Amino acid sequence: MNRITMNMKKIITAALALLLVFALTFSLGACMKGKDGAPMGLQLASMEEAEYRFYVPDEWTVDLSTGIASAYVSEANRTNLSLTAYELTDDVKTIDDYWAKYEAGFAEIFSDYELLGSENILLDSFGAKTYEYKASLGGIGYHFSQTICIHGETVYIITYTAGSDQLFDDHFEDYAVAIQFFKFV
Repeated sequence: MNRITMNMKKIITAALALLLVFALTFSLGACMKGKDGAPMGLQLASMEEAEYRFYVPDEWTVDLSTGIASAYVSEANRTNLSLTAYELTDDVKTIDDYWAKYEAGFAEIFSDYELLGSENILLDSFGAKTYEYKASLGGIGYHFSQTICIHGETVYIITYTAGSDQLFDDHFEDYAVAIQFFKFV
């Protein structure tokens, strides 16, 4: 009988330890979420009814006043992230089609346009492409990175814009985090 009691104690102790591990895991997981279910340190920068979740750092100012999901660092530093979405058209069916059409219009808008590179990535496990470029508008130089993804019949464009190379570098990690935590719903 002592043997059964000792084995029962071991089983109960192991079960309690396992329950404790699960409880800690779930409570820590709950702590990893910020307000509105956003990942810790981030805030939602898209409308609740949108077909995606676009998160930006908590310290940034979210601006939905234009109907575009966007946020900027501060009043003094207008480095920003924005997300636009467009329905695909007959002449745009791929990311490369979209970029070719978009890039062709740069000469009308920007001066000193320079494509710095592009890279295939994943956006919420879907194929996407990031383009980095510099251009001037009204005599002011900007540094951009755009991540483009086609999901369903819609092209999604996340644009990161900074007023200098230094500001671009200073907040590039914020852009990378926004890309990392972007989700289609």
